Amino acid sequence: MSEVGRLKEIKRSGWVKRNIKNAESVSDHSFRTAMLAFLYSKELKLDVEKCIKMALVHDIHEVYTGDIILTRTNEKQKSKKELKAINDLSKLLPKSESKEILSLWEELHAARTNEAKLVRDLDKIEMLLQALEYKKSNRTKHSLQQFFDSTEPLLKTKKAKELFSAIKKEFDKI
Repeated sequence: MSEVGRLKEIKRSGWVKRNIKNAESVSDHSFRTAMLAFLYSKELKLDVEKCIKMALVHDIHEVYTGDIILTRTNEKQKSKKELKAINDLSKLLPKSESKEILSLWEELHAARTNEAKLVRDLDKIEMLLQALEYKKSNRTKHSLQQFFDSTEPLLKTKKAKELFSAIKKEFDKI
């Protein structure tokens, strides 16, 4: 748990890059993603427990990799680092929990199940909520529009597309 606790100290790179003071941590992000998973998986009659667990472990590898911003040129390298990190971290856990965390993480990254698709989308939705909050509080002089521009085409679920529209509408009003 000490290793996982380090996520509280790792700031989200996208916000740091935009000079946001007191930027959210990976832990902050993961918690709200788990809350979104709890709310919307229940609404959509998906496996609530699985969605919450996936949300809790979705960025757990960042204990060792840090928050690497995905680019077109680093996708394969990023994936390799993340897989190594989740394997290294899981070795610190009892075998049954290790297997479960690895299984959840792999399912999420494969994005073949409805639960995985939803959690992947909610990960992005949480980021957009944070962008909206940073814009509302004037915490950066940088435009945060690119977060919306790059995220919209990636969303797969109807629910996430609805949430995107609502958040974007509010973002554009500010």
